[in-house]
Amino acid sequence: MSIIDRGHKLKGIVVLMHKNALDFNDVGDAADNEGDTVPPSFLDTSVALKLISASKAD
Repeated sequence: MSIIDRGHKLKGIVVLMHKNALDFNDVGDAADNEGDTVPPSFLDTSVALKLISASKAD
């Protein structure tokens, strides 16, 4: 068996957000980026994915 088991799949929704979208101290900064087509922070080379919850595997 390999480290990556491709036998199970999960259905889900991917939501892309600014890193500070839930930081209430920086609400003004998030509002300033509203008119930008591609915010500079979106062009960073690293992406983190987090599994928030799952009820079952397919």
